[in-house]
Amino acid sequence: MLRWDPSRSLLFVGEAKDAEGPSDCEARTRLAGYLAWIRAHFSDGYRSATLTMNISHAADVAGWRDALLGLVRDADLPPPVVRCEAVDDTTNMIVAWWSRCVDDAETAEPAEGRPQA
Repeated sequence: MLRWDPSRSLLFVGEAKDAEGPSDCEARTRLAGYLAWIRAHFSDGYRSATLTMNISHAADVAGWRDALLGLVRDADLPPPVVRCEAVDDTTNMIVAWWSRCVDDAETAEPAEGRPQA
């Protein structure tokens, strides 16, 4: 899912991971494509973007977080703020966002699969 509101400089990208694991090459390629959209958004002067990943299997959260952060580095994007949270028994969420309001000090990665305070 892609939502863009140029009047408010907002870009939202959403992705669901049910059958794909963090080592799935096609899924990683698709995620890299989403990051290219975010990079293009920033190239146009915008500085706020959010990417969410809904992950069915809790055991995959850390792997997806690591894959996402590796792809962010490969895309030469600034480090996002990242939150990993269990929504319910079958849904886990990774949220990464970039904003002009965020200091570099606030971009630290969370402990293994745990939300940042």
